[in-house]
Amino acid sequence: MEEDKKIFRRLMKRERRGSELVHDGEVSLLKGEDKEIYWKAIGFKAGLEIHQELLTSRKLFCRCPPNLRNDPPHFTIKRFFRPVLGEMGEFDPAMLAEYEKGKTVIYEGYYDTTCTYEIDETYM
Repeated sequence: MEEDKKIFRRLMKRERRGSELVHDGEVSLLKGEDKEIYWKAIGFKAGLEIHQELLTSRKLFCRCPPNLRNDPPHFTIKRFFRPVLGEMGEFDPAMLAEYEKGKTVIYEGYYDTTCTYEIDETYM
């Protein structure tokens, strides 16, 4: 941790000297190892989530047909984000940030192809 602080201070000194290390909150002219050290020093973490569309006769977690629809939805549900404990017993920091902003999610569904699982109403 102390080493990270030293690295961060070194990088910030470089910025103050006008080497354009950081411009408008974005890393600009960092190269190779310096860029990696910078992200580590500020504690940046990112993840990647990949979705795959499967050609199946039913949806993955329920028995609803996997039809894509273009007609107007039969119902709309507006829900506020609310933090819940994750698998590791901790709150997701990103969800807490969205909750504090009062963010919402809108579900649109159809009576014949949408079930409670899809609108986050199925309890395990």
